[in-house]
Amino acid sequence: MKKINLNLLLVLTFFMLGSVSGNRNNSGNVMPVTSTSGKAIELYYKSIKAMENAENKQAILLLDKALKQDSCFFMAFFQQIMYDLYQDKEQELKIHIENALNSNIKLSAGEQILKKALNSYQMNPKNQLSGAAKKLTEMYPADIDIWYILASLQAMEKNYKESLISFQKIIEKSDNPGPFYNQVGYLNMFLENYGAAERAFNKYIKLNPNHPNPYDSKGDFYMHTEKYPQAYCNYMIAYALNRDWSYDKAMRAKWKSIARKY
Repeated sequence: MKKINLNLLLVLTFFMLGSVSGNRNNSGNVMPVTSTSGKAIELYYKSIKAMENAENKQAILLLDKALKQDSCFFMAFFQQIMYDLYQDKEQELKIHIENALNSNIKLSAGEQILKKALNSYQMNPKNQLSGAAKKLTEMYPADIDIWYILASLQAMEKNYKESLISFQKIIEKSDNPGPFYNQVGYLNMFLENYGAAERAFNKYIKLNPNHPNPYDSKGDFYMHTEKYPQAYCNYMIAYALNRDWSYDKAMRAKWKSIARKY
């Protein structure tokens, strides 16, 4: 499960002694992402696309590259924080929050709201970040990236029903909704809505048939519902598409299927 069709970013403004501000399209209804480097912004948006497709290692590598271009890139730190929260990486989380708060670049109004929320979270982790993300969806309703941050935070805070609503909003706005059906599938699994979960995973496969993650996710669904032969088949499809995917899962499904016979 893993955290939006990415058109190549449009660099909006460049100040010789200031910053580059970019977003994914030319709408004024999205939050500008601020950096001293246009290349850093390009890498940042590529990392988001990788994260949506569960290519987490690639996403983190791209964020690291973006931060080499701009060591004060606030939103790159924020995406690292999102990953740390998802993976429960406490030490890394503390470091990345500190780095984000120490960023001295002039931020957009939306980024300032996130920075203030991070400061509040640092003082008390009970101060959840989703409130700030919700405010940003009201400020920038066309910004799929902000909706994705909100939906992901809601899921991590175990507000699964609210997260489902947010992901449905993203699906309505996105011209590449496949990865978001993936999230809808997992959320419905958590809520034990297994019929809805299976339909969502099937939709993901239909929309993105050449990526391994839809089959890996469908395999997870079958593992969760103890249909081990079907899980094995889906994991092996993912493995056939990309040898870095799903083999260990396939072997676990195979042995569970064998063990059930005895």
